[in-house]
Amino acid sequence: MSVTQGPIQCADNCEDLDIPSVSFLDCDPEINLSQIAKIYQAKTTAASFSDWTSPTEWTARLNDTSTDVDAIRTLRVIGELPLPSKTEKTISGGRIVTTDSKNQVNFEIDETNATNHEFVRGMKCVKRGKFWFETIGGLLFGGNEGIEASITVDMVLSKTEGDIILYPGSLKWSSTDVLERTPSPIA
Repeated sequence: MSVTQGPIQCADNCEDLDIPSVSFLDCDPEINLSQIAKIYQAKTTAASFSDWTSPTEWTARLNDTSTDVDAIRTLRVIGELPLPSKTEKTISGGRIVTTDSKNQVNFEIDETNATNHEFVRGMKCVKRGKFWFETIGGLLFGGNEGIEASITVDMVLSKTEGDIILYPGSLKWSSTDVLERTPSPIA
């Protein structure tokens, strides 16, 4: 699997655009499990990675208790990234452009120990951050910069017998780009 790096740059002249390559295998197609299993959270002021594919850089920054400005927390979640809601406009010449694309990761934290409960309570003060997320299939999304997003997280107590406490949350950001991905160097 190849690693994508940086935002996609489009040519100014439509006639010069090449159609990107594709690859389909009849006997051994590659599939990737999609459920989001981990969200990595840093402060908005945290430094960007110089190489987000480096396990050494991740190991140096992953810490669930450090107050270092560049520390990254690991949230174990069950999550999804549905199709973004897009605003499209028809402009001159019958061209259609996307003027806005709202993305949202929905997640639940199901490990509800006292530390995680205090995390949820404390997140009422933290409204934004830098985020990366990893799928159960071992793909990491977010690039060197991370995804700067708003975060909300709360608590749900069900009335159904046998249900567990959940901390549902969401990450929200606007971007028309499809996120960069790489095989997770920390899976």
